[in-house]
Amino acid sequence: MNTILRQCLLLILPVTVYSQYADSRMLKCYPELRYETCYEPLRHPGVKTAEIKALYFSNNDSYYWSKDTVKEAIEEISRMSDLRYLKLSGIAFSGLLPKIIYLKYLRILDLSDDTSLVTFSPEISMLKSVIEMNLTGCSSLKDLRSLIAVDQLKVIKLSALKSVPEGLPDLTQIETLEISSSPNLKWDELVTGLQRCPKLKKLILDGNGFTHLPKGIEKLNALEELSLNDNPNLDWETESRRLSDLRNLRILHLSGDFSKGELPGGLKELKQLEGLDLSKCLYQDSWLKVIAQLKLRSLDLSGCQMVKVPENIDMLDSLVTLMLGDNPFRTLPASFRNLTRLCSLDLSNETGSSSGIALSRSTINTLSDLPLKYLDLSNCHFTKLPSNIGKLKVLEELWLDGTEINKLPGSFSELSSLRYLNMKQVGTWKLIKAGRTGESMSFREPFKFSEYSGTFQKLKKLEVVDIRGNLSFGDEEQELKSLKIALPHCKIITDAH
Repeated sequence: MNTILRQCLLLILPVTVYSQYADSRMLKCYPELRYETCYEPLRHPGVKTAEIKALYFSNNDSYYWSKDTVKEAIEEISRMSDLRYLKLSGIAFSGLLPKIIYLKYLRILDLSDDTSLVTFSPEISMLKSVIEMNLTGCSSLKDLRSLIAVDQLKVIKLSALKSVPEGLPDLTQIETLEISSSPNLKWDELVTGLQRCPKLKKLILDGNGFTHLPKGIEKLNALEELSLNDNPNLDWETESRRLSDLRNLRILHLSGDFSKGELPGGLKELKQLEGLDLSKCLYQDSWLKVIAQLKLRSLDLSGCQMVKVPENIDMLDSLVTLMLGDNPFRTLPASFRNLTRLCSLDLSNETGSSSGIALSRSTINTLSDLPLKYLDLSNCHFTKLPSNIGKLKVLEELWLDGTEINKLPGSFSELSSLRYLNMKQVGTWKLIKAGRTGESMSFREPFKFSEYSGTFQKLKKLEVVDIRGNLSFGDEEQELKSLKIALPHCKIITDAH
């Protein structure tokens, strides 16, 4: 999970909120959706319509849903009295509005990729509880004035726009606005109009091909978070000084913006920053001198082609959250233990490359000196955990999904603070001969949870364990039963959820 606000989540939300049960971003923001029931009539025909909290449909779903089935389910939307999240990606929305205006608990409405959507009828104002609308890919949008009356609307996401929809700057209630991949808009005029939005705290302007920031952006006085990812041609020596006028700016995303090496010195003028995202940029050791002057709480350096974690990493001793995933380094320097405030560390290997952290006893010894509550090792290439893993006494959330571990060390039971464990699709890959030609095929031998019932039983604080994609065919019932006996009060997430 890659978010610049990890430290905030650790401080104010319980583990069961910010863990990935279905859609991590949605669940971090809206914890009541964490036990949602997805409406899949062909696979779960016994689900009670009134209990559905999240409904997903996409124009790509036809591979297992016939058109008649989709039509039948959509007809039932109005009876889904507890629906909180509705996704109708690529499905023409205009004819569906009468069916959803009575969903009094609906909070998130996703209409992404509806290229036929031009405007909204006034009835949209009846959606009194909607706080977020995803309209990305709705390239034909021309008019948003009807959304002014949606009183609770706080978040709007737009992309691929051909022109600025009428009424956009008049949505004075919004706090988060995304307008990405829309390089041909009249940006100076738009941003000047956004000055009429006094509550706008987060602005996402990714992939717009900027060479200069729009005029007036420094006058968005309430802005706390700004994303300018994938705008590599920005003149940062000039623009970073303009951003220093945003006194409330706390988080800045610049992923993919620096592929030529050096960071502009002007960044150090942004003294107010607490979080900085430099993922997918080309890391240089000289960066640390600039970054260290900012006293950041959160830093994302994932995917930066970092072959070695620098010895002077402890210059960043104010960090609470550090993301170093998708980098080819193998070890952590001894100085890493001097990051004495570090609570969250991401070492994941989401790209699936053959390189990455080699988890060893010395690595665990280094990490055990930190107040580490969150550790992400997703998709890392190791087959076993170090025997001293239990030294991470304050660890609350551990991600091992996609790793190749096939056994747990005895000290695993000593992770006494663990509340969330992700072991989705864990197991060892093996080659077998198959078919008449004897061709080699790989398959993953799932992890045997039943062999570690005693270990899990000692994890008294464990609240959630995710084992999706990890029950071997024919052994599902036995494996799940043994885990439920060991963890009677724990939420176990399987493929049935």
